Amino acid sequence: MKWKSKKSYNKLSLPKGKLVHFPKHKRSGFKFVGQKKWYSPSKNIFSKINYASWLWVIASGLLMSFSLPSAYNKFAFARSFLAWFALAPLFCILWNSKNYFDSFAKCFIAGLSLNLICFRFLLGIHPLDWMGVPHDLSLMATLSGWLIAALQQAFYWGIYGILFRLVHTTLSTNQWSALQFSLIWVVWQEKIANAVFLGGIPWTSLYYSQAGNLPLMQTADFVGGSGISFLIIFANIVLAQLWLSLGKKNLINESTKVLSMSVQYIVLLTFCLIYGFIHLFGIGSECTNSKTCFKALALQKNLSISETRYINQGQQVQAFTQLLQKVKGKPDLILIPEGTLKQSLLPKLTANFKQISPSSNIIAGAYLTDKQKQNFNTAIGIVPNHEQNQIYYKQILVPFGEYTPLESAFTMVLKLFKLDYLTQNSFSKGTEAQSFKMSFGNIAPLICFEALSPEIANKQVKAGAQAIAVIGDSSWFRNYQNLVASQMLAAAQVRAIESRRSVLVNINKGPLLSVDKFGRVQKYAKDSEFIFFDFSLNSKQSFFTRIQW
Repeated sequence: MKWKSKKSYNKLSLPKGKLVHFPKHKRSGFKFVGQKKWYSPSKNIFSKINYASWLWVIASGLLMSFSLPSAYNKFAFARSFLAWFALAPLFCILWNSKNYFDSFAKCFIAGLSLNLICFRFLLGIHPLDWMGVPHDLSLMATLSGWLIAALQQAFYWGIYGILFRLVHTTLSTNQWSALQFSLIWVVWQEKIANAVFLGGIPWTSLYYSQAGNLPLMQTADFVGGSGISFLIIFANIVLAQLWLSLGKKNLINESTKVLSMSVQYIVLLTFCLIYGFIHLFGIGSECTNSKTCFKALALQKNLSISETRYINQGQQVQAFTQLLQKVKGKPDLILIPEGTLKQSLLPKLTANFKQISPSSNIIAGAYLTDKQKQNFNTAIGIVPNHEQNQIYYKQILVPFGEYTPLESAFTMVLKLFKLDYLTQNSFSKGTEAQSFKMSFGNIAPLICFEALSPEIANKQVKAGAQAIAVIGDSSWFRNYQNLVASQMLAAAQVRAIESRRSVLVNINKGPLLSVDKFGRVQKYAKDSEFIFFDFSLNSKQSFFTRIQW
């Protein structure tokens, strides 16, 4: 039979459903001939998709997500090992990507798989009936917030795919590839994409997976948590290269590259572990010197979100006063969670507390309104025998929770549902670092998710702080409060090591905990009304704090 082109077959009168084969040099594959047009599998976009590669990409993102405390809060030490190989399939596929769009898409899907899991705590915000939001609108707003956060972070992953492709095509694979791609990850993903001024959400930084791996984490006082992310990416790239080299003909040359990368990684990891074990070896309790060690008391009432916002504030003052009366002992510092009080009731709370424990300093969360009628989420520092209170204005606000992005546009939409009053209580953000000068030393306040940002924590510590106090409120997230608690614990450990400061945490409907400057959890309580902490002060700045890179 003489082969004919597709064009010539269009002129033939063939019965419907006949299968015709074309020569390979013109167009391969079977073509289904209909009466009016050709139906070709090669014209269907799905026929060109390698389904296995997409499944591996999704699996890679999911595996990495479950190494993070914001995805799953059990078996922390065992989960941390997932991070060291979870992204290897993604890097294998990136090395064989066809073009820039393919690289972007593969990284985007991996990032979306991870972030949809890690940001699912946002689903706990629904329902917003306590704010007067209808059920359907509340569900839509909650799903939108979850998807927007996940898509934003996934987009940043996609940009990394483009950068990967650019460097790979420019420099090709060499013995320094793992080092290069790990540095690109840290600079782009940890430093630029998660920057505060870009609206970054440093919730899924990879180093949180290793927060409990204290020997390894000690290097964070030198390179920061992002240095640990560098090691994680490095390990995944080495594994990916090892796997790819096994299928190549020039095995000797490829093995040389992989061996060089492996040696680099082993040297870096060994140095980090030695550094960590030296710091941890023989270290007992920090609180042995009465001049630098003090006692803190964390109080909370485990109030629901509707109670914290709309409870009779006078009753709340009375409840905290009665709780303090139950406590035996006179602490140097009393911590009260975020948003506990409104401005008008601070004097009453202060007066009550001074009667019970006159020598105690207080850090309390409060909502304030200034003369321009701007609302602020603040931490108040109250010192005995000082009439003037110190005020810290929260610098990182939660979108849709504390402020409305593109507020003018959203106000028009909310007016249609007669909900424009929701934007009237938006908070303004602070811009200045603040360290409270207490009677015993200086304390840096952080409010809730600010503990996730090394940038903000460093600014606070450089303002003169000798310890860090984190106050928060996880009552927003209802059934997902445990995920928030796990993430805040990991953040406290990392920030403590980076700055070499003790970190005290008091979160409504969340954990009460203290971490020493080596990241060791000293005390941890959940669903408790109060707990005492011993904490130390440290005036020396770590290398990471000084360079603030």
